[in-house]
Amino acid sequence: MKYKTIRDEWTALDNKRSAILNRCEDYARWTLPYLFPQRGTTEQEELSVAAGSIGARSVNHLANKLVSTLFVPYRPFFRLTIDENMRAKVKAALQMTDAQIDLALARTENAAKDAISVAAHRTQAVLAAKNIIVTGNSLLYYPQDSAVEVYNLRDYVIKRNLNGRLLTIITRDTKIFSSLPEGIRSTLAENKRRKYDDDAACSLYTKIAYSEEKKKFIVTQAVDDVELDTYGEYPVDKLPWIVLTWNLLRGEDYGRGLVEDYAYAFHSHQVLTAGQTRLYAVLCDVKWLVEPSSGLDPEELNNAPSGSYFPGKPDSISMPRYNIEPNIVGINEKIATLEREIAQAFLLTSAVTRDAERVTAEEIRMQTMELETSHGGIYSRLAAEWQAPLVGIALDRIGFELGDSFIPHIITGMEAMSRAGDLENIHMFIQDLASTAAIPETFQMYMKPDEFLATLGALRNVQYENFLKTSEEVQQEIQARQEQEQAMMESQVQMQANAATQQEIAKNL
Repeated sequence: MKYKTIRDEWTALDNKRSAILNRCEDYARWTLPYLFPQRGTTEQEELSVAAGSIGARSVNHLANKLVSTLFVPYRPFFRLTIDENMRAKVKAALQMTDAQIDLALARTENAAKDAISVAAHRTQAVLAAKNIIVTGNSLLYYPQDSAVEVYNLRDYVIKRNLNGRLLTIITRDTKIFSSLPEGIRSTLAENKRRKYDDDAACSLYTKIAYSEEKKKFIVTQAVDDVELDTYGEYPVDKLPWIVLTWNLLRGEDYGRGLVEDYAYAFHSHQVLTAGQTRLYAVLCDVKWLVEPSSGLDPEELNNAPSGSYFPGKPDSISMPRYNIEPNIVGINEKIATLEREIAQAFLLTSAVTRDAERVTAEEIRMQTMELETSHGGIYSRLAAEWQAPLVGIALDRIGFELGDSFIPHIITGMEAMSRAGDLENIHMFIQDLASTAAIPETFQMYMKPDEFLATLGALRNVQYENFLKTSEEVQQEIQARQEQEQAMMESQVQMQANAATQQEIAKNL
């Protein structure tokens, strides 16, 4: 469909996703309302807060954990490698050794990391992670000369093909007329449809559309209905706009967040927590009943000083019993169950650790590994959608061209988890070997060491051949040690014989 202006295209795409925006408002209300407040909310209004804090704690924790895993503060999140042909050419042309080439690549990695401001990027990266967890979508913009910007789903629209490849992005920024550049203000002043005051709000639309002909993204802009003469072209691997999703289904333009996966738990927790609060309010609202025939005056009782005496019987004054304690106990148990379910999904290890006097470090470590691997898919998705494009942007900022000879490898996220899993397998393999010492010697005589190692290594998925000696190597070392000991014994015998000969000679003298 052809649209007259970028604003018309924005309006059409925005109207198609109204149901998605309504759902996102609920997801934010259960967790972090400021991420996606209800339409029309201004900064002067107080946002509605969820009845419990488990949603906010869970999202904040998981977002920080994701960013800490994807972007480790003290080292680059990728490693540059060079193919063997190019390495040989560099060594011949520049007279460099392999170590010098690797050092130059490491310096390039650090320079690219520094090109993306670490402190500012981490803050905005956490905000983007919160958005994809809650709403399933977020857009990051990496401008050339300023800090990264994060758009929530209300400020951008997108179109994809059936395979999920990005076709069009349109962002919307609200600007004050006086803050626009002079050239844009002059163009808007010529617009006869609307008169702009200095404090008038304008909508700046930026359209990023993929061109099949040029194999690039073409950037155009408009303010309200007025097209601007700005124009830009970006290769796919250097596009400074990065669209993130938590889960993306085939044929859909927008992703779905983790909060949507647990919408029932969050909604139930919200309802039960609100009911629990109301029940506690009833219990705290203390009322006293006075027997009408007792002759006691309630007003006189209220105004009497402490320790006053009144004629009457103990049963003349009583407190009403609501009998709601069993309901509160049941609600508390259900809320605790929902909180454990949410905590486990959002990697809150402390909330799912069993309540006991002695919880071993091994239990906590195993729980942490289990929770980490449960989100392995999102690490792979973010490595492809976020880290890989960011490598191209960062290298472009320092003027480094990848070409076909330099290959970047992501070394955080799922890759780091894979390495941690390999280390865990090695630890368990060694523990299994140590446990064989408990086997009685009678049965150890029947064991075949080589076959046992091969079976154990296959079950633990450990390449033990890389660090364990073969039986042939062990036999060679034993033989060499025996020969060395035999040589030492012969040398000692010879030395003793020489000493005895010298003593005999001395006697004869």
